[in-house]
Order: sequence, then structure tokens, then C-alpha cells
Amino acid sequence: MKKIIFFILSVMCIILLAFSFSCDSINQGEKESSVNSTADDKADTGPAKYLINNSTIYKVEKDAVWTTTLNMLQVITRFAVTGQTEIFLDGKPAKLEQLKPGFRVTIYYYINPAGMSIIGSNIAVRIAAYSKYSVL
Repeated sequence: MKKIIFFILSVMCIILLAFSFSCDSINQGEKESSVNSTADDKADTGPAKYLINNSTIYKVEKDAVWTTTLNMLQVITRFAVTGQTEIFLDGKPAKLEQLKPGFRVTIYYYINPAGMSIIGSNIAVRIAAYSKYSVL
């Protein structure tokens, strides 16, 4: 009985720990910031202010970018990339295919209220990536 209770408490602690890291990531991103007017004009369904995610690229797909925090507890987040998403690599306009895992990235995004229950609820408006060799 004690082993079962210990196991349940351990699982609950791990879940709470994972949630707290996730919230820390969100709280860092909740420093809402206005993206310049070109991004506002191109995001026809998004709000005027966006959330910010500063992390590292984990995986790139044809219509999405996955990022990771690379902390002790790895948090992986998916951002949908649309035709209106502005993409920059080392400060220059780029294509999604040019982004590689390991690049540092800042993603301006909003949460699509219609997609809260499916993968793809985070819609990227602007992606600013930095290669491993770039200097900030």
C-alpha cells in the first residue's frame, strides 16, 4: 500500500514539476510585445500583441517549427507556420527550409482559440532564428 501511495505521489510531483516548467516558459513568453506593423497587417486573424517564445529549434516540418527549452526537463512546443509568417535567419529574410535543429530562435505567436484542443494552436507570426555561428 505504501509503495502505491509513494508511486502516485511521485507521479503527481513529476506532473506538477513539468507543468511549472511549462508555466515558466509561458510566463517568460507572456511579456507581450507589439510586433511592427507589417506583422500586424499580415496576421489577419491574430491580435495586435503577440506572445514571445525564446528557445532552440528542435525540429522543422513543412508547416511547423518545434522548439525546446533544453532545460533539465525538456519542454517541446509546436508552432504552426502559415504563408503570412515572416521568417528571418541571422537578421535576413529566409525560408522555413533554411532553419535547422539547434538554431536559437525567437518566435512571436498567438494562440488560435479555435485550435485549443488540437496540435497547431500556436500560430507563428514572426520567426527570428540565429545559426550556431552567428554573433548577436
